[in-house]
Amino acid sequence: MDTSVISAFAALAGAAIGGFTSLVAALVSHRVQAKAERLAHDQLRRQELYKEFIEQASELYIHALQNDKPNVSALMRLYAEISRMRILSSPAVVKSADQIVKNIVRAYLEPNKTFPELREMADSGLIDPLRNFSEACRAEPSLRTARLAYEGRAWKTQPVLPWCFHPRLRRYTSRWAYCAFRDRAFTARKRVRARD
Repeated sequence: MDTSVISAFAALAGAAIGGFTSLVAALVSHRVQAKAERLAHDQLRRQELYKEFIEQASELYIHALQNDKPNVSALMRLYAEISRMRILSSPAVVKSADQIVKNIVRAYLEPNKTFPELREMADSGLIDPLRNFSEACRAEPSLRTARLAYEGRAWKTQPVLPWCFHPRLRRYTSRWAYCAFRDRAFTARKRVRARD
């Protein structure tokens, strides 16, 4: 074979390999970025749901301590929030939310509390029925993972690289493709951190 044909074939092969590796790098970084966005979106949905539930439950609990007549429409809104939690949350969170609603119904059945009785409840810690719920929300695995990702502990300083970008094999691949993958992964991480 002629040396010019061999060198041209080698150049074409090198360009094809470089293009293929940059394509693979772009696909991998896009997949990682999409997963991070999905995680952040799910976390935001759950946080909003928990915030609404805590606000409604605390208002209804105070109403239950001071009144004998139940607010049925507010109770139904709480049950609607629990149904939304059944779709998005872990069973521990749903169980503690259900327990809160049962405590509210039980408080409606008890006699009205006076201010000194409320102070005694506050001193003993009985006036905070949402503590177990908030602890269950905080311990939820998906929220904890998202929180760690936000703090930068879920991934190492370098992204997980495909085999073709391994530091020992890097000399066999195109230097341009490796730099393009590294820069895209770094930019995606910066965007996710900035958004959170």
